[in-house]
Amino acid sequence: MTTQLHNQKGAMFGLDARITLAIFSTLSVLAGYTITTNMDYITGGALTDELNNLSNAVDGYHHDMKQDIFKTLISPTAENAVSALYDNEFVQAGKFRARWLGPYVEYRSTNHHKYGEMRLEKRTDKFNEVCQSTAKTCYLYISLKNVPIGTIEKVNADYDGDGEIARELEGRVQWDMRSQTGDDQYQLWFRVARTIL
Repeated sequence: MTTQLHNQKGAMFGLDARITLAIFSTLSVLAGYTITTNMDYITGGALTDELNNLSNAVDGYHHDMKQDIFKTLISPTAENAVSALYDNEFVQAGKFRARWLGPYVEYRSTNHHKYGEMRLEKRTDKFNEVCQSTAKTCYLYISLKNVPIGTIEKVNADYDGDGEIARELEGRVQWDMRSQTGDDQYQLWFRVARTIL
């Protein structure tokens, strides 16, 4: 014998519950996307501030030394140039060590806590051209090894705006789109200052 149900309110609740779950699922996906997008914006803003502080540190070092940073080092390497901003043991003894009024940065390592290896290098107006001649204008670039592309794009927008044709190869913020250093990460090059002749 078949029993017929006269009250089917539960069936309607089941449909409402599925619609509600679908709505909340969609909202959670949108919220996740928004948070991810905003994280690039937030971390990009923080990195912009850090790069500004590094630029000021190099300017302060040059002001105190009255000489290009590489000419003041015991062993002029890209790592030692960063180290000289926080430790005078990398600076030549004598007049340069006496002029050192640092530390110029809060770091105590050439390894950035978020972005890996940090170096200070001489380049032309393009990060991929090493500057070895006095005939060309040379610049100092801070490079960070593993920076997410969203963070790089935010920093680039902060410093260079939107007018660049090849934005990864122009301006103060540059990166190499051909060499990925991690999962959607690239080496960032930030032009700090002109070198002192």
